[in-house]
Amino acid sequence: MLVRLIDLDEAIETVTQIVNEKPEGFTYQSTTEWKSCAYVPIKEAIKAGFEYGADSASEDDVRLTTGCLVGEMLNRLDFPMEKIAGCNSGVNGFNFKLALDSADYEITHAAQVFLSSVQAQQDDGNTWKEALDYGLEKVGRTL
Repeated sequence: MLVRLIDLDEAIETVTQIVNEKPEGFTYQSTTEWKSCAYVPIKEAIKAGFEYGADSASEDDVRLTTGCLVGEMLNRLDFPMEKIAGCNSGVNGFNFKLALDSADYEITHAAQVFLSSVQAQQDDGNTWKEALDYGLEKVGRTL
């Protein structure tokens, strides 16, 4: 049973809102040796019973209170946190499509290309604005 379809327009609109709420030049970088991103803010995931990474996260680690850009988007679209909170560990990575399927969400191919591009740029240390611009370029869109 399909609960929600994420299309390109919704993905772009939601990611753009999130980027615009952050200070100019915001990057999503770990301040510790544990470098993988957190799809759900570590503090929220711990409240939900997932315990990982918190022992290695310093007090100023952005991951404590902010999920990665794609994680923040999923949260805004009411994606069930428990479906991705356990995927914060970078050990096995995060299978975006598998997580969506498990919650009866679907995503259009164009939206998947956009989000994969945004995520890759964020993970390479680019600002969220640069990640957004790159994702838009990959799908032939502008703001």
